[in-house]
Amino acid sequence: MELSTWGRVQNLVQTDFDLWVESKCSDGGKEKYCRLCEKREKRGTCGYGGSMWDKYTVNDVSDSEKAAAAEESGITGDGGDGGGDGGGGE
Repeated sequence: MELSTWGRVQNLVQTDFDLWVESKCSDGGKEKYCRLCEKREKRGTCGYGGSMWDKYTVNDVSDSEKAAAAEESGITGDGGDGGGDGGGGE
Protein backbone atom coordinates (compact mmCIF):
# COMPACT_ATOMS: atom_id res chain seq x y z
CA MET A 1 0.00 0.00 0.00
CA GLU A 2 1.41 3.36 -1.01
CA LEU A 3 1.64 6.09 1.60
CA SER A 4 -0.36 9.24 1.14
CA THR A 5 1.44 12.54 0.66
CA TRP A 6 0.84 13.34 4.33
CA GLY A 7 2.28 9.96 5.35
CA ARG A 8 5.41 10.54 3.27
CA VAL A 9 5.85 14.01 4.82
CA GLN A 10 5.48 12.54 8.32
CA ASN A 11 8.13 9.89 7.57
CA LEU A 12 10.54 12.50 6.20
CA VAL A 13 10.05 14.79 9.19
CA GLN A 14 10.53 11.91 11.64
CA THR A 15 13.70 10.80 9.86
CA ASP A 16 15.08 14.34 9.85
CA PHE A 17 14.20 14.74 13.52
CA ASP A 18 15.86 11.43 14.44
CA LEU A 19 19.03 12.47 12.60
CA TRP A 20 19.01 15.86 14.33
CA VAL A 21 18.57 14.28 17.78
CA GLU A 22 21.30 11.78 16.99
CA SER A 23 23.73 14.57 16.09
CA LYS A 24 22.88 16.69 19.16
CA CYS A 25 22.88 13.99 21.85
CA SER A 26 26.09 12.87 23.43
CA ASP A 27 27.31 9.79 21.56
CA GLY A 28 24.05 9.71 19.58
CA GLY A 29 25.84 9.55 16.24
CA LYS A 30 28.33 6.99 17.46
CA GLU A 31 27.73 3.28 17.19
CA LYS A 32 27.91 1.55 20.57
CA TYR A 33 26.94 -1.88 21.93
CA CYS A 34 23.35 -1.89 23.21
CA ARG A 35 23.15 -4.40 26.03
CA LEU A 36 19.40 -4.78 25.53
CA CYS A 37 19.38 -5.35 21.77
CA GLU A 38 22.65 -7.30 22.05
CA LYS A 39 24.22 -5.60 19.04
CA ARG A 40 26.18 -2.52 18.00
CA GLU A 41 23.89 0.26 16.85
CA LYS A 42 23.27 3.99 16.85
CA ARG A 43 20.89 5.74 19.23
CA GLY A 44 18.25 6.31 16.55
CA THR A 45 18.07 2.64 15.58
CA CYS A 46 17.72 1.08 19.04
CA GLY A 47 14.55 -0.99 19.23
CA TYR A 48 13.98 0.09 22.85
CA GLY A 49 14.28 3.82 22.11
CA GLY A 50 16.86 6.52 22.66
CA SER A 51 16.47 6.82 26.43
CA MET A 52 17.12 3.10 26.93
CA TRP A 53 20.07 3.32 24.50
CA ASP A 54 21.49 6.15 26.62
CA LYS A 55 21.19 4.04 29.76
CA TYR A 56 22.28 0.61 28.49
CA THR A 57 25.01 1.13 25.89
CA VAL A 58 28.71 0.55 26.40
CA ASN A 59 31.77 0.54 24.16
CA ASP A 60 32.42 -3.16 24.92
CA VAL A 61 30.37 -5.67 26.87
CA SER A 62 30.81 -8.87 28.87
CA ASP A 63 28.27 -11.67 29.29
CA SER A 64 27.65 -10.70 32.92
CA GLU A 65 26.93 -7.10 31.86
CA LYS A 66 24.40 -8.33 29.30
CA ALA A 67 22.59 -10.41 31.89
CA ALA A 68 22.61 -7.59 34.47
CA ALA A 69 21.20 -5.08 31.98
CA ALA A 70 18.43 -7.44 30.89
CA GLU A 71 17.48 -8.22 34.50
CA GLU A 72 17.54 -4.57 35.57
CA SER A 73 15.29 -3.50 32.71
CA GLY A 74 12.86 -6.40 33.13
CA ILE A 75 13.84 -7.88 29.78
CA THR A 76 14.80 -11.53 29.95
CA GLY A 77 16.61 -13.75 27.51
CA ASP A 78 13.77 -16.27 27.40
CA GLY A 79 11.73 -14.12 25.01
CA GLY A 80 8.62 -13.92 27.19
CA ASP A 81 6.06 -16.53 26.25
CA GLY A 82 8.30 -17.92 23.53
CA GLY A 83 5.98 -16.89 20.74
CA GLY A 84 4.14 -19.50 18.79
CA ASP A 85 0.48 -20.36 19.20
CA GLY A 86 0.47 -20.70 22.97
CA GLY A 87 0.62 -24.48 22.93
CA GLY A 88 -2.97 -25.04 21.85
CA GLY A 89 -1.92 -27.90 19.61
CA GLU A 90 -4.51 -27.17 16.97
